[in-house]
Amino acid sequence: MAIGTSFRCLPVLLLITAASADSASADPILVNAGTLSVNNGDPSFFRFIGNGFDFPAELLFGNLPGPLRTCNPCSGGAPVDLSSHLTGSIGEWVNRPDFPVQFNGNTYATVFYSGDVVFDAPIVVAPDPSQTMFLRFNEGFTFSGQVTGFPTIARNTAPLFSTALTGNGTVQFFAAAAGGMFFFADLDYKFAAENGPSPTPEPATVFLMGTAVAGAFARRLRRR
Repeated sequence: MAIGTSFRCLPVLLLITAASADSASADPILVNAGTLSVNNGDPSFFRFIGNGFDFPAELLFGNLPGPLRTCNPCSGGAPVDLSSHLTGSIGEWVNRPDFPVQFNGNTYATVFYSGDVVFDAPIVVAPDPSQTMFLRFNEGFTFSGQVTGFPTIARNTAPLFSTALTGNGTVQFFAAAAGGMFFFADLDYKFAAENGPSPTPEPATVFLMGTAVAGAFARRLRRR
C-alpha cells in the first residue's frame, strides 16, 4: 500500500477506534422499576424498566435463583443465599404486540434474551422450623449485568439490542415449614425507584402479578 493511501485511511481508522472505545466505556443504564418474581406453581417472570427501555420476559429455568438452590428444602441453621445469577438464555417474550419489549424508541413483539446478570444479596440463616411456621427474609440487593435481545430462539443472528444494566432494590423470600424443614414458596426481587417515579404497570403485568400473589396466598392458607 502506498504511503499516501495509508495516511488517507488513518482518519477513518481513528474514527472507528474512537467509536468502539466510546461504546465499550458507556455507562450501564439504571433499572428503576420492575421485578424478578418466582412463585411456586405460578408463572415466573422478570421485567426490567428504566429510561428508554422496558424488558418483560418469562423466566427460563435453566437459571435457578439462589434461594431455590439453597432452601428448597432447608433445615434450621442452614445458610440461605439470597443472591441470584442468571446467565445464557435467561428469558423470552413471544408474540406480544399488545405489550412489546421497548428499547431506544423501538418496539419488539418477540424477543429472546441472553445475558449475564447478578442480583447480589446477603446470605442469611434459616431459623428453627420447630419455633416458627414461616420463614421470611427482606433484604437489600444490588443488580448489574448485560442483557441482549435476539429475534430468534437460536440467538445466533445480529441482536436487536444489547445494553449493560445496573440497579438496586429489595429481595423478599418466603418459605413454609413442613416435616421439620422449610420449603420454598415465593421470591421477589423488587427494584427501587430512582431518578424519577416508577412507570405505571401495563394491565397484562398487573394481571400476572395479581395472579401470582393470589396463588401464593391460597397456597399459604392451605398449608395452615
